[in-house]
This record gives sequence, structure tokens and C-alpha cells, in this order.
Amino acid sequence: MSASLAQGLRLPRPAFKSWSGWWSQLATTLVSEKGALPEGLLAGMLCDDAEQAFMAGYQLALARLVEGAPGHLRAFAVSEGAGRTLREMRTHLARSAGNADWILTGHKEFVTLPEDIEECLVLATSVPDETGESSVVVRLGRAQLARSLTATGLHPPGMQRVTFGKMTFSELPIRNAALLKGNGHEDYSKRFRWLEDHLVLMALQGLLIRRVLIEDGVADSRQARQDVERILASAAALQGQVTLKSPGSLEALVFAGVRDQMLSLFKQWRQSGSDALISELVVIEGLLSIAVQAQTRRAEKAWQQTLGG
Repeated sequence: MSASLAQGLRLPRPAFKSWSGWWSQLATTLVSEKGALPEGLLAGMLCDDAEQAFMAGYQLALARLVEGAPGHLRAFAVSEGAGRTLREMRTHLARSAGNADWILTGHKEFVTLPEDIEECLVLATSVPDETGESSVVVRLGRAQLARSLTATGLHPPGMQRVTFGKMTFSELPIRNAALLKGNGHEDYSKRFRWLEDHLVLMALQGLLIRRVLIEDGVADSRQARQDVERILASAAALQGQVTLKSPGSLEALVFAGVRDQMLSLFKQWRQSGSDALISELVVIEGLLSIAVQAQTRRAEKAWQQTLGG
């Protein structure tokens, strides 16, 4: 076993009392151990379950998106409800006639961890003549969240501790400094989905490595070691894509290949894994299924571009 992998497996996992406290501890460890292992993989190895691994990958994706430290607990508010596409988005940023630079109006659903987040990115439409972009991302802090965010008690499928909230903006004052530079959809929404897909999957891989090598007590098994080798190889492929600013068709196909490889491994484990591992797989497969349609469309588009279809 490599020194860095052994080091990651020996690190203490942060105790969970609240999402903010847990993430603060985990982020501190990730910063102090930077370079030992890919951050997504190490984060997952320090998680107790799939729910924590999902949140670790989600938070790492947001930290990379805003190029900030991973210590802040963040969310990205994009959805406005089931059935409404980004083209139908009604949340809008406009010039203010009052003291503020801008005003934000609209509504967002499925906002992650409404009672815990310190910062939220909000995707909104805008007038190009005013902002230079057809869509923008606005960064909201605690004071603005207190005015617009409420908990709904809803949970993502298969989760118990992760909750959703909703946001309502009624001419919320926004300063220029809160607008992130670039196009909201191209530079932030699409980029975030790419980062989230990769870092969540890597965190789940890290969780599974710990489960197979440590908690299942089968580290001496030839099959278990081969399984971990497969996970490490696929995690290395994902890590190489996280830093890309403009991923293309090849990268989309690499991700699809890694995801399918993991699903194949899950199928094997359902026949031979421990009860604890099989129970974990039920939650993990549910998490991965949330984004599978978008990922499948991305892979299909990549094949069409590759083959000239």
C-alpha cells in the first residue's frame, strides 16, 4: 500500500454534530494534507457514510468553482422547481432605481442545507445591455440569506440529514461586488455540474476504499486489493479532468467510462460484498442516479461529435 494511501486511511474522521462543524473540521484536514491524495478521494476516506461523501464532493466542487478555500459551507441555487428549464428561469437581476446597485427578484427551490450554509450562489437572468451577460451568478451572504431562505423539510432521495430549502427574492438589494465575473450558465452552472459529477464520484470512491480495506476487514483478500486498484485507477482519471477549464468530447467519454466501471464493480459487490457494503451501495446508486440522465446525454453528444453524427 502506498504511503499516501496508508496515511489517508489512518487519519481520524471528524465527528458529526452539525454540517457546519463537520465540514469545518474536514476542510481543515484536507488543507493540511493537501497533495497526499486527490482531495475528492481523501475527503471520501474521511467520511462515515455516502451522505457525508456526497456533501464533501459537493462542497469541494463549489470551492473550486469560486476558487476559494473549502472552509465555507456553500450552496448553488439553480432550480426553480420541477419541470422548469434554465431557459424558463424567472429569477432576474436588474438595475436598481434606489440606493442599491441591483435588485434580485424571483424564486429558487431545492437549496441545499438551508439552515447551515454561510454563502449561496444564485443563478439569474439579466439584460446583456446592463451586465454584459444574459445570465449571471450572484453571491449571497448570511444577512441576505436570512431575508430570503426558508427550510422546507424535504430531503434528496435516500438521504436523512441533507435537507432542502427554498428562496424568495422580492427586490433584494445587491451590490456590484456580489456579482461574479462571467456568464452564469456557461462559466458557472455548466462548470459546476462538471466539477460536482467528478468530485462527488471521487468522494464516494474514497468512502468505498475505506469500507473495503478497513471496515470489511478483507485487506488481505486478493479480490479486495484488485477492486481497490480499479477504483484508484479510475479516480486518477477523474482527478486529471477536474482542473480542466474547457472539457471536451474525450473528457466526457472518460467520465462515462469511469462511471460505468464503478457500476460494474457495484454489480459484483452485490453478489459477494458484506451486508454493510451492500446497504451502502443502495444509497450510492440512488445518489448517482440523480444525475445519470444529464450524464448520459453528455456522453451521447460526445459520441456524435466524435463520430460525426
